[in-house]
Amino acid sequence: MTLNHLFFLIVGNFVTACYNKNFTVFNLLRRQLEFRLQKQDNFLIAKIPKGINWNDCFISIGDKFISKVKDVAVAKGTKEVDKENDVFFFNVSLLEETLYFGERTEINEGTLIYSPWFRFIKEPFDFIDHHVNGKYIINALLYILRLNAIEATTSVGDHTTNSIIFKKNFRGATKIDVVFNDSLENITLSGDKGFSMLDLKNQKIILFSKHDEVLFNALMQSKDEVFKNLKIKKRELQIEIVKSDG
Repeated sequence: MTLNHLFFLIVGNFVTACYNKNFTVFNLLRRQLEFRLQKQDNFLIAKIPKGINWNDCFISIGDKFISKVKDVAVAKGTKEVDKENDVFFFNVSLLEETLYFGERTEINEGTLIYSPWFRFIKEPFDFIDHHVNGKYIINALLYILRLNAIEATTSVGDHTTNSIIFKKNFRGATKIDVVFNDSLENITLSGDKGFSMLDLKNQKIILFSKHDEVLFNALMQSKDEVFKNLKIKKRELQIEIVKSDG
């Protein structure tokens, strides 16, 4: 995934969310979803919304076991409940036999955990708290930067802010700040002359011209009334896209 594609994806999804008045995608970025699994016969089951990619979910059984669902070789999948929900099922009998050598254990419940951030790095969890947090998101963004051959290091600020520092100036930017306070509030790409921000808490996007010139110019040339349920504030070097109540 190139950074230009990432900028386009973020803005495109935001425009669609405003049009549909449905910010589910952005709310998923803010905090992970957890579904309680309960045993029925040999299976752990949970009701989940349609559209959740269960292969990318993690399954947690207390402090005994945690893994990406797709990496466990047991019978698993979903069955439709209604137009909006499925039942996820996971055969737990093999784990009961093999979790401890020579000793069978009864597994009656667990947790199915999902976040779209899981797709960016292989090992997303701090195995102590099992929660997506600011540090995790920084590592996910660092993974994207490395895919684009951008050298950077991480820095920890106060208890709500984590940062990525670029080794070389990149499109006028020197760092990325992630503000996470119980949930993801915003991600800012900044430099000496300007910044871009994905502000999830206040439902707006700010784009600095140098960070994606093609997208910036396209938005600058757009007519004010072309987008539904959002406002565009145009400045010489920045464009602000804000959800409106229209």
